Amino acid sequence: MHWGWASGYRFLAMEGLSGTGSAEFDFQVHALGNENYYVQTLPVSTSAFNGEINIDLEANYTEAFAEVSTAQGGITHGGFGDAVIMLENFRDAVFSQPLLSVEEKQLDKISLRIAPNPSVDGESSKLLLDLKNLRTAELQILDISGKLIYSELISGSVSTLNLPLTESGAYLISLKHEETVLVSEKWLVK
Repeated sequence: MHWGWASGYRFLAMEGLSGTGSAEFDFQVHALGNENYYVQTLPVSTSAFNGEINIDLEANYTEAFAEVSTAQGGITHGGFGDAVIMLENFRDAVFSQPLLSVEEKQLDKISLRIAPNPSVDGESSKLLLDLKNLRTAELQILDISGKLIYSELISGSVSTLNLPLTESGAYLISLKHEETVLVSEKWLVK
């Protein structure tokens, strides 16, 4: 991001490719302009744990693309067109208060540890879970792009699992309960 352009600050930078196969198109929206600065207020819950303050906020970035066509690509750098639409989507639809179905006290007690971490490709790693009072949770492993590569339903309060072997890379291991992510850890495979 480049801050402080003569035309104003950039409040949003979304870039990528659209289309399929050999027909891929560049898509860029760099939204700027002080007239496009919006203030948003949301009720949020906070918790303090180990000297840190956690602010829970849901962000569904796919909502930023509502009413914006990416099929043929497009480049918008400025404070007009798709840039304004995406900023309004951020203001109105992207952020929301999370719906918590598990008490926060319970969340602080749930633990997830990976050993060894980082692991070496071909070696197995163990996942140590303590779900406390939860009966079940969904274990998810996502790759660096956010693609779900493994999922398993876990039951019981304390578990030790062998993680499935994967190729070298960075992964995110999460425990979910009723669509709420309870805890996540990074897992590196060398």
